[in-house]
Amino acid sequence: MSKKLPSRTTKTVSQSEYVKFIAHLKEKIRSSQVKAAVSVNRELIRLYWEIGKDIAQKQEIEGWGTKIVERVARDLQNSFPGIEGFSPRNIWRMAAFYKAYSILPQAVAEIAKNGLPECLESIPWGHNAVLLEKVKLTEQRLWYASMTIAEGWSREALIESIKSNSYKRFGKAITNFHERLPEPHSRLAHDTLKDPYNFDFLELAKDHLERDVEDGLLTHVEKFMREMGQGFSLVGRQIQVEVGGRTFYLDLLFYHLKLRCFVVVELKATDFKPEFAGKMNFYLSAVDDHMKHPSDNPTIGILICREKNNFIVEYALRNSKSPIGVASYEAKIFKDLPKKLESSLPTVQEIEAELSTVKVIGEPVSRKSKKKPSKKKKKI
Repeated sequence: MSKKLPSRTTKTVSQSEYVKFIAHLKEKIRSSQVKAAVSVNRELIRLYWEIGKDIAQKQEIEGWGTKIVERVARDLQNSFPGIEGFSPRNIWRMAAFYKAYSILPQAVAEIAKNGLPECLESIPWGHNAVLLEKVKLTEQRLWYASMTIAEGWSREALIESIKSNSYKRFGKAITNFHERLPEPHSRLAHDTLKDPYNFDFLELAKDHLERDVEDGLLTHVEKFMREMGQGFSLVGRQIQVEVGGRTFYLDLLFYHLKLRCFVVVELKATDFKPEFAGKMNFYLSAVDDHMKHPSDNPTIGILICREKNNFIVEYALRNSKSPIGVASYEAKIFKDLPKKLESSLPTVQEIEAELSTVKVIGEPVSRKSKKKPSKKKKKI
């Protein structure tokens, strides 16, 4: 006689528990999708590398020229009609891709897989094509490839970063992070800052004020956030902090998702002055006491000034107890602000409306097209 299995009572699951469980499963599926997409991309880049290698060797050994490569492209297109990427131009690009990285610096060659740096396998072919066409030095190409992965740059964002010379600006601000923050947090924080910050999307009068810079940045909030970099999340502007019965205002307050800390940004439309560091030190202490969660890392400060003297900055930060970085900014400066622009400066209400409708960077923004009035032909 078989034993009866113990009956199982159905457990009631709360709606919140069920939602959390479904969210957990969705996250696993998304993660798997991303890994699959990365795996497919790696195989494609590796294929293009191998094709480029074969073409380059035929060029060098047998003197293959344009006509033969065009024939190769036609035969591949006919054999694989459903696969794109075998145009003559792209075949030549594959050969250039192989030639560009066939000889690598010793330090890079040691960690490269089968001769190809891993960072190049991890970015789309379109990004690799941009690096081939717009960046000359191998070291800089590899840096932009690594930053594309870290910052999540689209192809357009990569092009803009190259145009603004990000390679020479990232991690170039003067900071005391190495003395005030533990490793590797200090290195990550230092590499997050730029110098100078590129605010070329602003149009400012020669004698502009800090408020003009702040208003302009928040009017162009998407471009501003893109320039700040991946991980910065805007908490707000003119954030109030109460200390000793008095109210103080922070120009801009961010939370950095990767560094896990608040970031206070103060804008100065003048040259750097030593007293700016003292005031920032005060703000950082206030945020740490009144806003920082026990699990957060220490709050860091960024002073963005119109100009700075590096020696003065280094002296000012030497004995500062708080982690502070100082950088300059670049913008379009006019001797006299155009009247049209002067009259179009945003109000506080307009800026708040702008911030409430911020979209994810790269998401298309719909714009209503204005129809031009049709001109009626005159009868002769």
